[in-house]
Amino acid sequence: MSDEDLKAELERLKAENERLKAGDWLFLAMIHQRSGNPVKAEEYYEKAVKWRQTPAHEPTASAGHRFDEWLAEAAGVLGKEQPK
Repeated sequence: MSDEDLKAELERLKAENERLKAGDWLFLAMIHQRSGNPVKAEEYYEKAVKWRQTPAHEPTASAGHRFDEWLAEAAGVLGKEQPK
């Protein structure tokens, strides 16, 4: 699946009021950045960062580790330092 296909599918789910998860926001941020839309990329990235920084979303086992890997990748694509 290409970046454009993935972006279209995630945007379709969002339009249909399907619940996107924080990891989806990171993938949308990276796709938008690569597609030349840094404003939209920043919007999704910040949404994921705020979710992660909420005390209720402290990392747990592999799920938290995986999210942190995606967050680091997204930070790199957007040219940011990884949030702590």
